[in-house]
Amino acid sequence: MGVTRKCNHNSSQKYIRNFRKIINNAIKNNRLDKDPFKSYRVKLKDTKRVFLTKEELSALEEVKLPMKRLEQVRDVFIFCCYTGLSYVDVEKLSLGHIAKGHDGEMWVSIDRTKTGSPSNLPIYQELLK
Repeated sequence: MGVTRKCNHNSSQKYIRNFRKIINNAIKNNRLDKDPFKSYRVKLKDTKRVFLTKEELSALEEVKLPMKRLEQVRDVFIFCCYTGLSYVDVEKLSLGHIAKGHDGEMWVSIDRTKTGSPSNLPIYQELLK
């Protein structure tokens, strides 16, 4: 029984890179005699990132949505756009993460979920509307 995953090239290469760590650990602990990945090299493809323009973001802010729930989803997305925070980081935000900085402006201070690194992000005026 196999599992088929529909993932792009770079995702599959990252899975291989992580699996390779397991293989290397098995070789180190004498559970495998040789490295089946010895001649294999992980090759990532360059990706083109597409960003919203200011006009597109403004249009999204102004659009009238039929349900309150969709408005909330849109507002969280826009908040993510202005802060650079991921959804998982926004989901764990509380009022305790927001404080006035030394410059008198409001800031978000949070440890990022994925990396554990601290982030201090200004809250732009667009978000305070």
